[in-house]
Amino acid sequence: MVVIEDFTKLSEGVRIPSEGHVSRCPQCGRNGLKRVRRDGTARFVHVQTSQIFGDGMRTEPSDCCVLTETESAGVARPIEDLPTEPMRLPEPAA
Repeated sequence: MVVIEDFTKLSEGVRIPSEGHVSRCPQCGRNGLKRVRRDGTARFVHVQTSQIFGDGMRTEPSDCCVLTETESAGVARPIEDLPTEPMRLPEPAA
């Protein structure tokens, strides 16, 4: 089963359980949900597709804007490319 969620059709401030609040994208002005990834990159998801499998659910953004981070001086710079190597967590102390 495939479910398509279009956050652009929802009003600003609407709370979606386990997702967050709908707000306006600073890049394109459409409504969506801000998502921050583990690597620190952020994107604004406008439309997402969810598919249910036997062992879980897969959710992917179908329409999103990649956000830029703002430095303290107020100058925006693009977020660096995603790493190609998998992230390695430090070994726990014994």
